[in-house]
Amino acid sequence: MSSVEEVYVLRSLQLNAIELDKQVLEILKTQVSNTAKFINVGVVGNYQPEIDALLKLILWKIPHILNWTEKGVKVVSFVNLLVFMLQGRYPTLVDRLLSHRIVSSGGSRNPDYQFTSRELLWHSLNWSKISGRAPPQGTGREMLTPALIWGLLDPVCGETPSGAGYQGRTN
Repeated sequence: MSSVEEVYVLRSLQLNAIELDKQVLEILKTQVSNTAKFINVGVVGNYQPEIDALLKLILWKIPHILNWTEKGVKVVSFVNLLVFMLQGRYPTLVDRLLSHRIVSSGGSRNPDYQFTSRELLWHSLNWSKISGRAPPQGTGREMLTPALIWGLLDPVCGETPSGAGYQGRTN
């Protein structure tokens, strides 16, 4: 029994990958030949199959190296996250590599809710002006949605006045 799991790859993707490999290989061959034109032509011509094989090997190895590097970075980033959770320094891998520490400005970290309270009061006053009634108060059991708050849904049945399930107001 094989431990390698087979993954189906679309034929079109396989053909595209082959074509891309051929194009990249041609670009590499052009670069090598442009570089080697200053060397004796016979030397490069004699070793052309070896050069092609070396370029194909390099092309094949690059994706594997990139894949390995990506996995390594993920593992190291995870370890960095664990160390950050324990020590509280260097939240990202880049911060750790650059020894970049986040420093507090020294100001108070206690939030001031005065502005928030003022906003809530202002909105409730505007609600009263627009609708002519007090803003809806939740009992804690139902979730207040924007549609319910702005009067688009009936709080009794939760339907729109034009909806099929609308039962009308009883009071």
